[in-house]
Amino acid sequence: MAMQRAPRQARVHQTEIIAQRRALIESDTEKLLVIQREGSFTFRAVDCLYNPRVFFKTAFVPCLVNGDNAKELGLGTRKRHAWLCLLAPLVIGATASVGKTKGEYRKRNAIPGLTSDDNCLGCCYPWCLICQIRNELDVQASEKAEVQKLIEELVAGGQAIDRE
Repeated sequence: MAMQRAPRQARVHQTEIIAQRRALIESDTEKLLVIQREGSFTFRAVDCLYNPRVFFKTAFVPCLVNGDNAKELGLGTRKRHAWLCLLAPLVIGATASVGKTKGEYRKRNAIPGLTSDDNCLGCCYPWCLICQIRNELDVQASEKAEVQKLIEELVAGGQAIDRE
């Protein structure tokens, strides 16, 4: 009488499980952050003084800040959008760079609005628009960092995180 063995199952390393959990949680985190801010901006265009560092940086080198915004949103290189920002008081720079960054942010976060409004603000008040988007991106990055820290603590503690 020979004992029958159960079929061997593929072994999965703990690091693979942790990586899969993190990938699931990170995708859910992105969705949650988008849903949380869906429908409206956190800041208005006139909230330039919310972060004095961003305000002064935008006041003295607005094109570099706009280039950073565009690069972070995946619209192209920093250098290209910095040069386009120099044309912001003209319709060319407003539609090609400053207004486009706000439009892209709108699209990514499902915020309703008109492209023509973004372009008009880009022509008339490019500094305010650049500050608004920089503040939005900074707050979004800090929220994401907090959630990532919480996830890492949970995973490091061995807590199972199930998806329903």
